[in-house]
Amino acid sequence: MAASTRRAALGAILAAPLTGGAVMALPSGSLPPAAPSDLVQACDWAIQHRGWINKSAVAEHWDDDRLDVETRQHEAIVVRAATEASRSPADLAAKARLLLDEWADSGLLKSTYGDERLAATILQEVIKLCA
Repeated sequence: MAASTRRAALGAILAAPLTGGAVMALPSGSLPPAAPSDLVQACDWAIQHRGWINKSAVAEHWDDDRLDVETRQHEAIVVRAATEASRSPADLAAKARLLLDEWADSGLLKSTYGDERLAATILQEVIKLCA
């Protein structure tokens, strides 16, 4: 390759937009996975927190005030999930996990009513498809 051809090729590379093909040409598995959003982290925390509440409240004989404090923290995340728009499939899956956890705790997942079973099935499919 002649020097003038190399200079022209280098000039074309340098003049190309930085967001162009070089980034798009990377293999799909070469980028690190995105960190979970605050909403995903909050939903996952609320699921774990509910399990901890259910075990600790009985084992430690919590009074109503302690139970109310912990339950309000959990409920704040449920309200947040209900009011904050999902920005990614991971957010949507986290909301679905949280709602299924809410329903499991209430016994609703054992329901034989068609619409409740359908809703639970849809949530389970959302989680799988968003993974």
